Amino acid sequence: MKNITITVPDEKYEEYLARIKGLDMPDAAVNEDFEVPEWQQKIVLERVKNAKEEDFISLEDLQKELDGIE
Repeated sequence: MKNITITVPDEKYEEYLARIKGLDMPDAAVNEDFEVPEWQQKIVLERVKNAKEEDFISLEDLQKELDGIE
């Protein structure tokens, strides 16, 4: 089974929710109470603010590293 996450505009939320609930899928679930806590948002924003170019690696280099792991 696969999971899908979508982001919808606030003004379209009820419309999308109704469509999802109307699907003939017994396992369709809507997680309406998911929220990232403010403390966690602050930590992430602080990390982004303090990030340095040398802390990052390219996607190609990451792929090479992952390919080397067996």
